[in-house]
Amino acid sequence: MEKRARTFALAGLLLATVAGAGVALSALEHGWLSKTSPPDLAAASSARAARERALAALPPGRVLGAPASTAPDEVTRRTLTKAETAADVPGASEGLVTTLTVTTAPFDIKRRYRSMEGPYADIKVRVDGIASADAGAGQRELLWWKGAKIELLDVDDKPLGQEFMCHLNIDVSPDFRRSTMGAEPSSSRLLTLTQGELSFALPKALGLPVASDETWAVMFQVLNHNRDGEFRVKQRLTMYFVRDVDLFMPIEAASWQATSIWVPVDKSSPDALAFDKSTCDCCLPLTRGLEATNNVLVGRSVDRAGRVIVGHWTVPPGKSTWAYPPRLGKGFPRKDQKLHATWTHLHPFATEVRLSAHKPGCAPAVVARSSIESLRDGRVGLVKVKSLASEQGVALPDDATYELAVDYDNTSGRPQDSMTSLGMFVNDDTWKRPDWAARAQNTSGMDGSCGVGP
Repeated sequence: MEKRARTFALAGLLLATVAGAGVALSALEHGWLSKTSPPDLAAASSARAARERALAALPPGRVLGAPASTAPDEVTRRTLTKAETAADVPGASEGLVTTLTVTTAPFDIKRRYRSMEGPYADIKVRVDGIASADAGAGQRELLWWKGAKIELLDVDDKPLGQEFMCHLNIDVSPDFRRSTMGAEPSSSRLLTLTQGELSFALPKALGLPVASDETWAVMFQVLNHNRDGEFRVKQRLTMYFVRDVDLFMPIEAASWQATSIWVPVDKSSPDALAFDKSTCDCCLPLTRGLEATNNVLVGRSVDRAGRVIVGHWTVPPGKSTWAYPPRLGKGFPRKDQKLHATWTHLHPFATEVRLSAHKPGCAPAVVARSSIESLRDGRVGLVKVKSLASEQGVALPDDATYELAVDYDNTSGRPQDSMTSLGMFVNDDTWKRPDWAARAQNTSGMDGSCGVGP
């Protein structure tokens, strides 16, 4: 009874958070990018009431796995020498690379877990590696984030394969980014690494500007699709940075977006269908689905047409396609903006993810494509996820409506849980160096040195 009470208390808290967001939730998280304003289907107060009634009528949602230790086993930060920096290390071509490595305590895997159900750990990490108890130490400096990788280890720190990998999330603080960088982040989710895609790197000459005293929330999680027995595994995250003072070539600023596919579990009313057509006439019709049993409460919402939508849904046996016209942030994309890199978060049996731009006249163009390989030998698991990485970048038309779609080919013969998210990194020509990040200038007063002078 005590556990059940805790579950419902957590569900109530999450429900209050979701419902309390009111109309802003659907407008900001589940809206459509459109050049025209969609019809107003309901007053704001009615929309809020409908959302609360719909979500309150649903079960409270599962508990997200089993929490493990929130304290890392080890955190190390070091600057690599040129001799030990391989050519494929993110940032190697731009400057001296500084790594921040976070290793978790062991996870105890005691049974089979589907995606999102295994043990997890939430760890807060400062970019400069300073422990929270010493958070006031050190002077703020500018760094350029170049990428990350995740490894699975046994208890003796020997590398394992990706069999027990669920995913890793890195979330930033929008408030901190807003105050230090003077820009509004489009999403708190910076990166997800998953089974099949254990690393991510920004292309040459492109980096994300970050402050050394930023604190990032890192979630580590394991799974076990296929094996019986008990296992102990750790995860080791390595993030790659170049300090601004260690650059030896120019670097351009990047910004990012993150979006997901949402699936309606309600029937679409005539008004909802008219709403869909008015907001994205060229998009595929939204496919009604079943909520996955391992969905979480915050993975439910109500869109502006009044339908309950979920972020984790059930994929039936066979082939299926699911699409959603996502909200990609205010003013995204801007003129002459290019897409340089993506990461892809999904579940086994997916085969392809596409981000398409529908220009006037319904001329679709695929601007990003991710290819996916899954196990096909009776086991469940992702083998390889290949996302976009382009130094030249892919042009993003600013007069288009965007659509995110995923193909699944479920060969297991039984229903499988699924989800799809896409992270996108673009060049940010509007970024301005903050005052605190001005490059140092020698003010010693010397007229010249080392033969340089009048």
